[in-house]
Amino acid sequence: MITARRGMTPQDLFRIQSLSDLDLAPDGCSAAFVVRQLDEAADAYRAAIWLVDVDGGCAPRRFTHGGTRDSAPRFSPDGRTLAFIRDQRDNQNRLARPQLWAIRLDGGEAWPLTDTANGAADPAWSPDGAALVFTARVTPEDGMSEAEKEQHRSRARVIERLRHKLNAEGFTYDRPPKLWCVPFAESGPQPATQLTHGDWSDTAPAWSPDGDRIAFVSARHQTRDRDAVTDIWVIPAGGGEPRCLTNGEGPAHSPAWSPDGRTLAFLGHQHPEGGWFNETLSSVPAGGAAAPVCLTRDFDHTLSGPLLWSEDGAAISFLAADEGAQHLYRVSARGGTPVSLLNGEQQVTDFAIHGDTAVYLATRATDPAELFAQTLTGEGRRVVHNLSDLNASWKAEVERPAPEPVWFASADGTRVQGWLLKPVGYREGERYPLLYNIHGGPHTQYGYAFHDDFQVQAGAGYGVAFINFRGSTGYGEHFAEMLAGQMGVLDYEDLIAGLDTIAALPWVDPARIGVLGGSYGGFMTSWLISHTDRFAAACSERAVNNWYSKVGSSDIGYMQYRQLGCAPWEDPLLYLQRSPIYHVQQITTPTLIIHSENDLRCPIEQGEQLFTALKYRGVETRFVRFPEENHELSRSGKPSRRMQRYEEQLAWFGRLLAKRDARA
Repeated sequence: MITARRGMTPQDLFRIQSLSDLDLAPDGCSAAFVVRQLDEAADAYRAAIWLVDVDGGCAPRRFTHGGTRDSAPRFSPDGRTLAFIRDQRDNQNRLARPQLWAIRLDGGEAWPLTDTANGAADPAWSPDGAALVFTARVTPEDGMSEAEKEQHRSRARVIERLRHKLNAEGFTYDRPPKLWCVPFAESGPQPATQLTHGDWSDTAPAWSPDGDRIAFVSARHQTRDRDAVTDIWVIPAGGGEPRCLTNGEGPAHSPAWSPDGRTLAFLGHQHPEGGWFNETLSSVPAGGAAAPVCLTRDFDHTLSGPLLWSEDGAAISFLAADEGAQHLYRVSARGGTPVSLLNGEQQVTDFAIHGDTAVYLATRATDPAELFAQTLTGEGRRVVHNLSDLNASWKAEVERPAPEPVWFASADGTRVQGWLLKPVGYREGERYPLLYNIHGGPHTQYGYAFHDDFQVQAGAGYGVAFINFRGSTGYGEHFAEMLAGQMGVLDYEDLIAGLDTIAALPWVDPARIGVLGGSYGGFMTSWLISHTDRFAAACSERAVNNWYSKVGSSDIGYMQYRQLGCAPWEDPLLYLQRSPIYHVQQITTPTLIIHSENDLRCPIEQGEQLFTALKYRGVETRFVRFPEENHELSRSGKPSRRMQRYEEQLAWFGRLLAKRDARA
C-alpha cells in the first residue's frame, strides 16, 4: 500500500540537514564538509564536520563531536590533520568566540590551536603544514584589564568614518579584521603573530605554493568608505610591507595562486561604484610586473568562487549564474571561451577538483544540497557517485512540488523567466490561492535551488510563483543594468506582466493572490500594493519603504546613490517619489509588516514608517517586530523566531485568502 506524502511544514526545518563548506583531501580520496541542523530543544544551531570517501565506498560519517558549531574544514598538506573553526560554550554556557582547532584524521580528540581575544576565521595551511594563517579582528580593548574594558565600554563612541557598522556585526569602525599566523602544534594553543596592521580590513588570505608569500584582499585607498573598490595584495609570509597587485579600479577578491606561484587569479570588475556589473575572472603576475588581464571578457555571466587552477596551471574553474541555475565552468589561463563542466537544473554551491573528477555540492528546487562526484573527461560524462543523501528519510515522507518554468513578455517586450509550484494535493479542475514571491538584492536570482519558504507555502495549499525581474543576475549584464535608475519602474512592469500571466492560469484564483518579499523584495511588495489593488493580502518583510531616510541610517545606505543616479539631497523629490511611503495613501491591501529590531541593512524605522501610515489611515495592518534579530532572520535567526515568522505569515494569508468564489 502506497501512503500519500504530506506537504512540508515549518517544523520540518528541524529535520533538514544543510550541507556546505567542502574541502577535498590532497590525494583526492576523501572529502570533508559541514552539516548544519536546527536544534529545537536548545533553540540554536548545531554544525559538525563530516567525512566521505570520494569513491563512494562507504556512507558519510560524522567526524567532529563536542563543539556547538564546527565549520571551515581544511585538510593539512600531508592529509593527516583537519583544521577547522569551532564555536563552543564556556563554563557558564555562554557562546565563546570561535577559535581554530585541529583533529587527526586517524582518530583522537580535537585540540585548540588558537586562544585569541577576538576569535579566528578563514584558516589556510602553509604549504609545509608548519603554520596556519587566519583572520581575526583587532580592537581598542585588546590588552586591557577587565576594569579598563568596562571603563572603555561606558564612554561615548566617537565615529569619523562613513563605513562604521555592518549588519549582523554591529559597530566595526574600530575593530578591523587583520591577518594572523599561528604555528601548528599538538600541545595546545600557541601565540599568534599579527601580520597586517592599520585601520582597514584585511581578508581572504591565500598562501603561495612556495610558502613565502600570502595574498589577501584589502581596501587601503583614501576613498575606501565611499566606493566598492578592493585590491589584491601580497605580503611576505613572516610579515612586512605588502604590495598591491591590482589597479584600484573596482572590487577585486577571491585570490587564487597558480601552481607555479607566478600568477594570481581573482574575481571582480572595473567599476568602482560596484552594483550590477558582471563579476569577471582576471589574472595578474604575482610579482606585479604587469597589469591584470580579464580572462572572461566576452562571457556574459556573473561569476563566483571558489577559483581552482588545474594541476598543470593551464586552466581555472569557477561558478557562474545561468537563468536560475549555477553551473561549473573552466577557462584557459590565457583567456577565451569558458567550457561548461557541470550544468542542468541545479545550483552548484561549492566544488573541488582532483584529476578528472569534480566533487561538488548542489541543490535542486526540490532538494536541499547534497554531495556528488562526476568525471569531467570523455564522451560519457556522468555522475559517478551520489556521495550523500542525508535527507533521504525526510524526502521520502514529504512531497515537494517541482517548479514549472514560465517565460513571458514584459510591457516593452523583454522576455522574463519565472517558475510556478502547484500546491501539494493539487487536483485538476480546482482553483487555488497563490503567493507571489519577490526576491531581494535586487542583483540576485531565484531558480533551481531548494527554498524552504516556497515548499512550506506549497505544503500549506498555496500555488507559488517567483520570477527573475530585470535587475536579476543570470541573464547577462545588460538585463541587470537596465534596473539602474529604474527601481519601481521596469521591475514593476515585469512583476505585473508576470501577474497577468499567472492570474490567467485555470488553476489560479485571481481573487486570492497574495504578495510577499524581503529586503528589496519587501520594497517591491510595498511598491506593488501602493500602485495596484490586485492583491488580496501582502507581507512586506525587512523592507525599504523610504529611500530618503534609508540612505543615512543603513549600514550600506550610502551605496544606494548609484541606484538612483544621485544623492538624496541633490534630488530629494526623486528619492521620495521612488519610495512606497510617498504613495501610501493609495494602499488598501491588508498588510503584514515583519522587521527585526537589530536590522542595520534596512533599519526598523523603515517598517515603523509604513506601519504608522497604514494604521493611521485605517488599513488593516499587523506589525511583527523581532527583538535581537538582524536582516538575516529568515535564514539564520533563532529557530523559535523563524517558526514564529512562519506562523505569522501562514495565519495572515490563511485568513485573508480563505476560499471564496472568485467568479461571484
